[in-house]
Amino acid sequence: MTDVLAMIPVIRRIVYLRRLFDWLEESLEASSNSTIEGYPELPFALLECLERMGDEIASVSLLKYCGKLRALNSKIRATRGENADAAAMRLHLDHLPPIEDEYRRVKKDCLKAVAAWLVIPVLIVLVISLRSCCL
Repeated sequence: MTDVLAMIPVIRRIVYLRRLFDWLEESLEASSNSTIEGYPELPFALLECLERMGDEIASVSLLKYCGKLRALNSKIRATRGENADAAAMRLHLDHLPPIEDEYRRVKKDCLKAVAAWLVIPVLIVLVISLRSCCL
């Protein structure tokens, strides 16, 4: 059912956004179970996709969120010394903005952008129909 809905551009963006946030959540859960070279980092491709989506739907809050995630990755990379894994994981958990809250905020941004694009054609049709009625 999700695949059928994904064919509609508006719904497709929301489904894609949900999948990106699911990937983010999975990445965070996986980072607490295993680490790459001793430091749990978020995948670069995930951050790129989130930023691209932020640009596409003009969501400043998503772009800010991505900035926080990139800063978190930088802090994690900078964590060195004994018990670095534990320190990096604490950093991950202590400084991570809430995923679900951000998803709801970005979904609202996406719907607002779509609504704006739906209103424009309706207004054009309304103006054209009013002009043709009056002539």
